[in-house]
Amino acid sequence: MTGATHIIGGLVFAGTLCSFTDVNVFQSPEYIAVCAAVSVLPDVDTTKSWIGKALYPLAWLIYQKFGHRTITHSLLFFAMVGLMPK
Repeated sequence: MTGATHIIGGLVFAGTLCSFTDVNVFQSPEYIAVCAAVSVLPDVDTTKSWIGKALYPLAWLIYQKFGHRTITHSLLFFAMVGLMPK
């Protein structure tokens, strides 16, 4: 997936999930920006992605230790990101 498809998928997922509550992720640019940033976060494990280039040392280290599409593409990583303090 490319960065754009990660962002589109993230916005669709967040919009669908939040439709069960009173939260509208499309009501402010800040919510959209957070959704976009979090949706590309799993690709921090490769230096070829947008976020991997921005965080190159971290991306290189994760890629060397785990490879691509491993730890950052897991439900554990999803849960850890979801439980981060606000």
